[in-house]
Amino acid sequence: EFRRVLFRSADQSLVAFAQVPQLKPGTRAVYTLTVVGERPGALRLKAQVTATDLEPLEDEETTRFYSDR
Repeated sequence: EFRRVLFRSADQSLVAFAQVPQLKPGTRAVYTLTVVGERPGALRLKAQVTATDLEPLEDEETTRFYSDR
């Protein structure tokens, strides 16, 4: 099921998705982001998940973009 994007910043650095009303034990919510680098180099992607009764969960990953030339 597609989750609607609620917000995208002007510089494309922040994307927020609609809230999942309920996530039952043993189930998952999966989000897939497709990122296109503007130039070669190492870039970071940071994700944050928040919930009403839990501390925010954060993860950060570095990926390297290469030139097609």
